[in-house]
Amino acid sequence: MLVASSYALRWTGQVDEAKRRIDKGFQLLRDAEVYPADKIEPMSEADHALRASADFFAGTHQYSQAIGEYQEIQKKLMAWKLDLDNDLRDAVCISRAWVALAEVLRQAGRADKAAELEARSKALLEYWTQKLPNNPRGIREVFLLHIDQPHQSKLHG
Repeated sequence: MLVASSYALRWTGQVDEAKRRIDKGFQLLRDAEVYPADKIEPMSEADHALRASADFFAGTHQYSQAIGEYQEIQKKLMAWKLDLDNDLRDAVCISRAWVALAEVLRQAGRADKAAELEARSKALLEYWTQKLPNNPRGIREVFLLHIDQPHQSKLHG
């Protein structure tokens, strides 16, 4: 909840307090010996904190820091040994990381790399839509929920 509150603070112009909450969240993770870590579980507290930090940098136009953090998220998620073909949580989590990074890459003028990540995300969505054909709308909503709103101003962590 602490790092999630950073989004609302940033939206209301309280950027310094937003950063303090993210930093405090990381301190709590360090105290609990959860982070730093070589790998992070999808949708875990560490994942949420890393995303909040990356989103903070993206939302404050610090694109190189945001890109670095989103890349770190991907690396640490992949180290978890994601099962994208059989675990919907894993697939949605990495897809959201790809889309978030793609948005920042696009803002930083790297549309080619952004398009590649968006294509990977779309392919994963299509895979899951075919795998679970009885609820294609529900699958699309799970994947696309994070796309429906501007990335820098949403609460997805």
